[in-house]
Amino acid sequence: MDDLPKPLPPPGDWHGRGLCRWVRADFFPLVGQDAADARRICVCCAVREDCLEYAVRYRIRFGIWGGKTFDERRKLRRRTQEPRQKTPSRLVVPAEKCPCCGCKDGVVLYALRMWYCLDCRMKWPALEVSVG
Repeated sequence: MDDLPKPLPPPGDWHGRGLCRWVRADFFPLVGQDAADARRICVCCAVREDCLEYAVRYRIRFGIWGGKTFDERRKLRRRTQEPRQKTPSRLVVPAEKCPCCGCKDGVVLYALRMWYCLDCRMKWPALEVSVG
């Protein structure tokens, strides 16, 4: 039961004022179909901004919301998100050599937590140092 998606909150009073409320549901395009007719309705709609904001905030995957497709809304959300911090919270101390075969050149970081030797295929934990 926990795997079921949570219901979206009601969109608000703006939803009842949208121009699309007068259009039959089969008018709107399916995924991959041309959305030009649906976009023409959105261009004149007084609640287009509220509609778009709702769809972006709750990541609605289907339909035209605020004149935008899901892919366009996803790009918009990415552009408006806060940039992620580049400062790591921990550093991995580099390995000098494989503890099994002594190899230096074939040691690579594996899954950010383990060192892996390409020669003998041994894995061992990477040492972590907290930053700040």
